[in-house]
Amino acid sequence: MIKYYINAQILTFDADNYYIGSGYVKVEGNKIAETGTMDDYQLLIPEPGSEAEDVKNKIIMPGMTCTHSHFYGQLIRGMSVGRRLRNWQQVLQDLWWNVDRSLDEDMVYAGAVMGLAEGVKCGVTTFIDHHASPGCCPGSLDILEQAVKEIGARAVLAYETSDRNGEESCRQGLEENVRFIEKCAGRDDTDTVRGMFGLHALYSLSEKTLRQAAEMENKYDVGFHIHCAEDKADVVCSYKKYDRHVVEMLEETGILKEKTILAHFVHTGPEEWKLVSQAGATVAHNPQSNASNSVGICPAEEMLRNGVHVALGGDGFYYNLFEELKIAVLLQKLRLGSPEGMTADHIIKLAFDNPGRVVEHAFQIQTGKIKKGYQADFIMVSYDAPTPLHAGNFIGHITDAFTGHVTDTVINGERVVKDGTVLHLPDNAWEMCRKQAERLEKKFAEM
Repeated sequence: MIKYYINAQILTFDADNYYIGSGYVKVEGNKIAETGTMDDYQLLIPEPGSEAEDVKNKIIMPGMTCTHSHFYGQLIRGMSVGRRLRNWQQVLQDLWWNVDRSLDEDMVYAGAVMGLAEGVKCGVTTFIDHHASPGCCPGSLDILEQAVKEIGARAVLAYETSDRNGEESCRQGLEENVRFIEKCAGRDDTDTVRGMFGLHALYSLSEKTLRQAAEMENKYDVGFHIHCAEDKADVVCSYKKYDRHVVEMLEETGILKEKTILAHFVHTGPEEWKLVSQAGATVAHNPQSNASNSVGICPAEEMLRNGVHVALGGDGFYYNLFEELKIAVLLQKLRLGSPEGMTADHIIKLAFDNPGRVVEHAFQIQTGKIKKGYQADFIMVSYDAPTPLHAGNFIGHITDAFTGHVTDTVINGERVVKDGTVLHLPDNAWEMCRKQAERLEKKFAEM
């Protein structure tokens, strides 16, 4: 199948030519085959059977990747917690860990559908999800995979192994990761789901479990997805138990490696940045979640200056990554005490280049650019710029004005969202989500 998207503004994110004012994108199967100006297009002889869609001056640009999400977190929106949460430990123990324990298969599916649908509608094409449901661990990643494929998204799934619920629960978490990684092994680029090895965080894992996980993962080399230094308490706990920083323990136990994702990474400094940079691991930056939980502002700009691969996430709180990016940029200005904040180059690395690297590790494909040979994962933005838009200023437009303007999403060459409508949403999806959210709130209140 060959399809031309014509009469588009194109933000390629290719340094050779960042912006095409009036152009076309040719998609062949699930790959971008060609880009060019409309003048170039007029000289083409379209292939027999090919299609052309006039996008009427919408902006075509790469889709976003959420490098850290929790689909199940969607179901607590508006839920009454019924107790005060004074610090991060209480947020975990009194809220999230009780939510995790309350989940069953139907809730897991509903949370995934809700997160995926909202995400693709906001322009997210790939989700790196970190799942936990100790009450229904075995097979839970299959439930997420079902939802991913129904919606038409791309995802990398992992189960959040932890010692916090006892030895049997930990064993199930380890085995669920291995089972799903093996299930996904050998898939080609037509399949949009892969597995990683999930771990919760150092403070909820024993050294024995960390070393066991490292040994199990080594056979597959898919990397780990783990929370790291989210709050000061995480770092304090590590020093109390091991007399070293969290990052040092992850390196020592074999968890810190090139394909590993370290979520949050708020309470770190130059020594930890150097270790992560040398390993080639990725830091998933979740600014709104960090602000919501009052854990601090991640030193994202400083890490980018020091060669750390920092990539934008959302932590399951939000899937509007344009809004997430805007908040990230503003908070770096506040942290640095300077209106300069993040450079344009670093914003591109945070939102597109480094997330694309994560996707490449998992799928052996290229994303994050509108360029020949890259995967056809892209979005369309209906934005009639009230001020000039060009290669020298497009980052300012993206961070200030793109929120709410995504109309179409294409993933792996297939249309997933058209004119603001999610095309493959299950019947009565929101009714299902409301029902499961009500069930979750009732179970949570009984704990």
